[in-house]
Amino acid sequence: MSAEKNWQFELEEYIKQGEPGQIEKSEAWQTAIGLQAVDGLKTSAYLLDTAKEHIEGKTQRGTASKTPLIMISQRRNSFLMKDCL
Repeated sequence: MSAEKNWQFELEEYIKQGEPGQIEKSEAWQTAIGLQAVDGLKTSAYLLDTAKEHIEGKTQRGTASKTPLIMISQRRNSFLMKDCL
């Protein structure tokens, strides 16, 4: 199985065996990841882990959507700090 289709298989398990809330969340993540694929973006392990945590209820929607933004902001700030030194 190709790495690109692996995420579909992993999220499909929630639809087959999950609770109603997990099914809805899994379908939403599949849509989001599919839209990224249309734009030529590959699914990272981080994104898949974030999706699974959200589906399993380990993180809330706000946390799942803010975490990448926080990481981007921190990375940008570290580059700016290097330029100032």
